[in-house]
Amino acid sequence: MADFKLKPGAGTGNKLILESQDGTDVLTTSDSGVTLASATLTAPTIADLSNVTGTLPVGVTGGSGLTALGTVTSANFNTIFPFTSLTQNFGKMRIIVGSGTAAASSSYFAASGLYYNLFTVTYSGFSDTPKIFMTIGGGSHETGVGAYYQVSSTSTNIYLNSRVSSQVVSQAVYYMLIGTAS
Repeated sequence: MADFKLKPGAGTGNKLILESQDGTDVLTTSDSGVTLASATLTAPTIADLSNVTGTLPVGVTGGSGLTALGTVTSANFNTIFPFTSLTQNFGKMRIIVGSGTAAASSSYFAASGLYYNLFTVTYSGFSDTPKIFMTIGGGSHETGVGAYYQVSSTSTNIYLNSRVSSQVVSQAVYYMLIGTAS
């Protein structure tokens, strides 16, 4: 049997339109391509997806780009970040966790009515200034981590403060630093 061809009339802008029984356009040609609407393609082979945009629908699988991510059904921090020491690099991300004890004396700042204690954290291996998260192990609801002072890629001074002197002296201090590994 010879090829069966349908084509629009000659001239720019003429289209070939195939419609479904209810009158919905299913395939529309243009001068430079085709538009498929409401199409179901069974196991298509698409050579180039570099110009595709949008959001992948639920259930899309396959391809090294998607399968390389794996399937996450639930997560455990220790599985995602398997720390083997208090300092760990994950590619270019560096995480350091640690603790220390605040000094045994504090100073009083009358203008704010707070006692403060300067706690210094030193570290290495960051290419720039890391994000710093800190908490005080003791004290009360009025005890807090105040200003971060002289922050650099190797150390940070942090003011611990409270309305009560005993809540910022000899207290356990816990910290985590996250940044770009050098």
